Amino acid sequence: LLGALLLGLLALTTVTALQVVGIVLVVAMLIIPGATAYLLTDRFSRMLVIAPIVSMLCGLVGLYISYYRDTSPGGMVVVVQGSLFTLVYLFSPSHGIVTGWIRRRRQPRPVGASPVAAELNQ
Repeated sequence: LLGALLLGLLALTTVTALQVVGIVLVVAMLIIPGATAYLLTDRFSRMLVIAPIVSMLCGLVGLYISYYRDTSPGGMVVVVQGSLFTLVYLFSPSHGIVTGWIRRRRQPRPVGASPVAAELNQ
């Protein structure tokens, strides 16, 4: 019953938003907050809280920027969501590219191992 209810709400949201912003932006607005929440936590219950908060904050910031820059609101919301996703993708605690690189650099190397060989092995 819960799955059917969520699917129905998703369909209703998609149809309603499709008329407002278009198909590409609807897909982005549905996918990016969940992907961002996935990078921030590994627990599904936390993802269910983080994704709507990310979506709401990005929506508010995007609307605020679009008002003062006189740009498309839907496009600006997706740009803000994409920017936040990029930051999280780079710096998230467990999945981040930069944090993973820093973590690998801080690991002690075996005695006599060259830094080039250590980078090539990973």
